[in-house]
Amino acid sequence: MKSPEYDARQERLELLDFAGIRDVDLLDIGAGQGMLTLLAAGDRNCLVTCIDPDPVKLEKARQILDNAGISKSVVFEQQDARRLTYPDGHFTCVACYSVLHHIPKKDREQVITEAVRVGRQKIAFSEITEACARYFDEVLHPGEHHSAMVVKQHWLLSRLEIFGNVEVLNKEYNYYLILVKRN
Repeated sequence: MKSPEYDARQERLELLDFAGIRDVDLLDIGAGQGMLTLLAAGDRNCLVTCIDPDPVKLEKARQILDNAGISKSVVFEQQDARRLTYPDGHFTCVACYSVLHHIPKKDREQVITEAVRVGRQKIAFSEITEACARYFDEVLHPGEHHSAMVVKQHWLLSRLEIFGNVEVLNKEYNYYLILVKRN
């Protein structure tokens, strides 16, 4: 199987570029390794709230940003993306990078609804394609079942279109959907 040219930093920069996220307050759903938060707070001058339900992931991301000297622009909070505690329109932008496929299918729509609720202007989603999922299952994480967890682009698009204009960027191993909310 062909190996994807995966550059974690570049892919997150592409999402931020495509969404035009710079100099805003941003909710980053899903801490991961803190890469999107690092880029948004460091390179993009954003004030970032980074959330994750897992305190271990939050602490790891916090350490990475502390080491980079950027943690002063970031708030880390343990939150469940299905039930955010923020008021409506609290953040200028929301980013959800490669998170939905880790959420049980029955809860995905609630995560989308909450992201849209707390975002005022733009909500950015990135998800893996079926080609990427196959690569993960066959090469990077044998025995895992990413292919069964793929979020179909047409499904996500249909959930976002009701809230405003959606821009789409397709790549071989992921896709980006940017919702620009109606006022």
